[in-house]
Amino acid sequence: LLNDAATYAEQHNVLVVGAAGNDGSDQPHFPAADPNVISVAALNSEFSGLASFSDYGGWVDVAAPGTVVYGPLPGGRWARWQGTSIATPFVAGEAALVQAAYPTLPFGPRRDSISNTADKMPQAKIGRGRIDIVAALADAAKHVPRPASKR
Repeated sequence: LLNDAATYAEQHNVLVVGAAGNDGSDQPHFPAADPNVISVAALNSEFSGLASFSDYGGWVDVAAPGTVVYGPLPGGRWARWQGTSIATPFVAGEAALVQAAYPTLPFGPRRDSISNTADKMPQAKIGRGRIDIVAALADAAKHVPRPASKR
């Protein structure tokens, strides 16, 4: 059912982003491990590797800040969060920025602009690496369909 939902989303030009999991394991965690989902690991506080709790493996696409992330709470309070679930919105936001900047960009190049521009982190044991939003936007610009010239 999850695979069907992710496939449906892809067919309708919607990127799905999923948290890899917080078990410190290389065991695939679904829906993040679905090939139609961009799976997200959590970076450590120095952004130099994965957080000790983050799941990893070739099935994980990218990593984003996932430790010492502050966010608002009701009543004007703040909390410190950690986990792949808090890393995932960084990638969802990146996808939204690419979509907003280049609304005619098809699904494949949009997804690839996020995955292929990630900074390689071989020691992290994930498919790609640390997200690079600026590089993703620059890469996406190269793949925007151009209107046919009128002659």
